[in-house]
Amino acid sequence: MGRKNRDDRDEFDEEEGLAHRVITMLLRLAQLACACIIMGILARFCYQITVAQVSANSRIIYTIVISGITIVFSVLFCAPFNILALSFPFDFVLFVCWLVAFSLLAAQDHHCGTEWFYNYWGYYWGRWWNDAPVGVIPRYDGCGYWKTVLAFSFIASMMHLLSFILGIYIFRTYVRVSESIESAKKHTEKLRKPSHAAQASGANGVQPINGATNGATVETNAAGLPKPPRTPTPPGDSTPVHPATQV
Repeated sequence: MGRKNRDDRDEFDEEEGLAHRVITMLLRLAQLACACIIMGILARFCYQITVAQVSANSRIIYTIVISGITIVFSVLFCAPFNILALSFPFDFVLFVCWLVAFSLLAAQDHHCGTEWFYNYWGYYWGRWWNDAPVGVIPRYDGCGYWKTVLAFSFIASMMHLLSFILGIYIFRTYVRVSESIESAKKHTEKLRKPSHAAQASGANGVQPINGATNGATVETNAAGLPKPPRTPTPPGDSTPVHPATQV
């Protein structure tokens, strides 16, 4: 009964571990998608104002930088490994950064009805600088794109918040930092011991024989095998000469 309960618990832990890995990957893909959408829209607007030879708004530049950092971070930490849950502090940092970006952009304009939107975003998004000077007529061009930037900025912040919470759960439940370090040390020691023993036994081309007594050793050849013992040279056919006796 106890073994069956333990097997059921292990199976449940395995299924739960698979679930949080899939959720982690989906959150990373969602963060990547949000950052790419925002980067694409803002990059197009920056291209427009570059053609018009106008400087970009600092809030837009800040959002583009955060988008680039999120793209790199999402790609690097998209793999479903428990050890990557150690990145949850950086998820919290990106959550704060995206929330700040959303607040800054929404404070600039959130319903396409401010003077800033007429004379800046709508004017340059619609490429009206060749037709009329700034401030002559209100322009609503690019309103949908602007609202898309606001929406995905907020969604990106929430995705990073969920990754932060999930990362804490994975870290506390599955990641054992002290045990991992201890296991790595043991494996390192096991790898070092055979190498030291081989260096000690193979010094000077002499290798000890198992079961030898009194420290007996035998020479080895280039292949590391013991050389055969040398056979003594047989004596010649000469007979010993005895001294002559006197009669």
